[in-house]
Amino acid sequence: MPKKTPPAPRHFVLTLQWTLPPTVEAPPAPGQSVITLTTDRTASATYAAVIHPAPGTTREQLFLDALAATRKALRVPDGASVVVLHWSIGRNEIT
Repeated sequence: MPKKTPPAPRHFVLTLQWTLPPTVEAPPAPGQSVITLTTDRTASATYAAVIHPAPGTTREQLFLDALAATRKALRVPDGASVVVLHWSIGRNEIT
């Protein structure tokens, strides 16, 4: 049985947008009630890296691995609502 060649490294670019937790915008003045203003704040950032897929890895698994790596690198909070704004992946070699 011929030995399989490992998949070529893949370069990906992923841009995410996610919600930030609500914050207290203004502390209360002495003698006043606490006023908490909650807003839907968002952050967005792009991350690029190279991943080395194992033989048999699917495109879906590559995406999930890239998404996990991007969330970790960008320090996206657990439980944040995330939207993918851009996703691209391709071989990391130029021929």
